[in-house]
Amino acid sequence: MQNDKLYFKGQLLTEETLLATDKYFADLNDQCIKEAKDGTTYVNDLKEYIAWCEDKKQKSLSGNSRNNFTYLQQAYYLQTGECIAFLPKGTIN
Repeated sequence: MQNDKLYFKGQLLTEETLLATDKYFADLNDQCIKEAKDGTTYVNDLKEYIAWCEDKKQKSLSGNSRNNFTYLQQAYYLQTGECIAFLPKGTIN
């Protein structure tokens, strides 16, 4: 991943935060694999699903998944502790 500066809500996200966020999503993929293997979560094709999750995990660990809103939102939360609601109050019942 290039050393492009990433911002969220006007705040510069530190390299430490970005690395922690990369690990967060890599660990999330490990958890998805575990749940699929133990049957907690049903998947149609276990082998294909595991390969997909492993690919996503490697992209996370290499910093190549820093290009979406969910990533930036999680990074901001890890850095500041602030969880931002983006839907107006009362949107979801």
